[in-house]
Amino acid sequence: MRKYILFFAMTILLTGCIAKSQAPDPLQVQLANYGTLPGDYKQSIKNHFYYRLKDPYSAHYKFFEPYKGYSWVMNVPADKEQLMFGWIIPVSVNAKNGFGAYAGTVRVMIIYSNGQYHDLSTIKGTTKITRVP
Repeated sequence: MRKYILFFAMTILLTGCIAKSQAPDPLQVQLANYGTLPGDYKQSIKNHFYYRLKDPYSAHYKFFEPYKGYSWVMNVPADKEQLMFGWIIPVSVNAKNGFGAYAGTVRVMIIYSNGQYHDLSTIKGTTKITRVP
């Protein structure tokens, strides 16, 4: 019984230690540098997935409307959260797996920030993706 009480107490104590992402200042969101989305972003994203898929030639891509936005991501070397501003590009990808059958459509969110494409589904600590009006 003591173990259960100790476990419960430690859980309550450690829950308060978790840092929570805060909403950025509206002025920071307004003045952020989102850059311009390149005209060939679709081909660049296909190239991004080329080495990540078993059969990249069989891949079917469906691109949705890109929009300006931001997300909190974990900065691994510094081990703290940082805001990443840029163009959010939702993409659905369906490709063949190692057995030759289609694996099923997977929706991924790509952010174009500072001249680079980042797959938000693979970045550790990615939290809510927010659209900028």
